[in-house]
Amino acid sequence: MNIWNIFLGMAGLLLMSGQSQAACRLKGNPYGSTSVKFDINIGTILGAASASVGSVLATFTQNAPDQALINKTNYLGCQVGDMETFKPTLIGSTNVAGYPNVYSTNIRGIGYRLTYSDGTTNAPAEWRNTFGIPGSTTKGGVLYFPPGQFKFELIKTADNIGYGELSVGEYGSDRVPGYQALQINVKNGGFIQNVGCTVDADSKNKAVTLNSLATNKFTGIGDSQGEKPFNLKVTCPAEPPNLKIQFDGIEDSSKIAGTLALSNDSTASGVGIQLLHGEGQPVQLGKFESPTYKTQPKGQKKYTITMDFSARYIQTKPYVKPGNANSTASFTLQYN
Repeated sequence: MNIWNIFLGMAGLLLMSGQSQAACRLKGNPYGSTSVKFDINIGTILGAASASVGSVLATFTQNAPDQALINKTNYLGCQVGDMETFKPTLIGSTNVAGYPNVYSTNIRGIGYRLTYSDGTTNAPAEWRNTFGIPGSTTKGGVLYFPPGQFKFELIKTADNIGYGELSVGEYGSDRVPGYQALQINVKNGGFIQNVGCTVDADSKNKAVTLNSLATNKFTGIGDSQGEKPFNLKVTCPAEPPNLKIQFDGIEDSSKIAGTLALSNDSTASGVGIQLLHGEGQPVQLGKFESPTYKTQPKGQKKYTITMDFSARYIQTKPYVKPGNANSTASFTLQYN
């Protein structure tokens, strides 16, 4: 009985030893680090809205180490038959239906594809090492990378796409037994910009004319008069889930929220022109904010987005001098 127990223990030890020998062993690295890092900065991607479904929106590449490094000091030693696995690893990502080897991202209708060194093999893929010197990995082996490139592509996978920043983190990995040889990371998600929205013609140079008022209507600093509603319209291929607007202009020295200073051609003084959101609170000049808006269909796959605002006079100094009062502001839209 005791002999049988010893025999089982030795068998288990031999099995573990065999697994250890099958693992690849790092013997330096062509990039001078413990693994190859493929770090990607996305930047701003334009034209997604007008691109055809299935088209490549952006491509990023990383050169693989040269195969000539075999049996030199910088290589990863693997035994014949060891398995190399190249696959997408973004958490929560799934294969996009109808698009083999394309995987979803956090942005609707935008997928990604990883391609291995030969330019035609897409992840996920596996290979068995057919090169190298049999036996201990300390006495030879093969650099697991064939010459070529790793490629990361962003693919448009639907007509109705989202916009915004791509999530950061690991998107892909190349592994051999016991070692992550390559890590594909998005370090900066950049911004996929919707260039499909256009400002309607009557909103590009909007003139808001306030009614004339008597100076004795104003009762003191902060008193407002003559409020007048106006709207701005844009046409988009889909309703933006996160629409924001920023107004810019010369702020009045009173620092009253949302108040523009009168332009140099004005003859009135002691007042400014205050901009407000549709629900009544002053805008914050120079900052993106979420406006009040309505959405209406406009033909096939188009929507009109109407944003509501108002403008009014507001007293900014103890005394109001009569005359014409003009101000100018610009607006910038952000949607994703």
